[in-house]
Amino acid sequence: MELNRYELNTEEGYFSLKDYVAKKRNTQDVIFYATAPSRTVAADNPYIYPLTKNGIPVLITNTPVEEFIFHEMETYEGLKFANV
Repeated sequence: MELNRYELNTEEGYFSLKDYVAKKRNTQDVIFYATAPSRTVAADNPYIYPLTKNGIPVLITNTPVEEFIFHEMETYEGLKFANV
């Protein structure tokens, strides 16, 4: 998982899970993710919009396999994965 990179709803580029943990809110106890073909498509998701508006990062995965991996991993650095 350390080699995987994902897009975020809050900024452009590709980020690792470690990068996500550094960018999350201090009060945030989950890693939010959503499956979408691209960051642009994810921006139109009504479930992601409120998080984006509040500056909460969401990992954008572009394959359903990633969703399966997050479900099987359950946690990363003590944070549970939450599908938006």
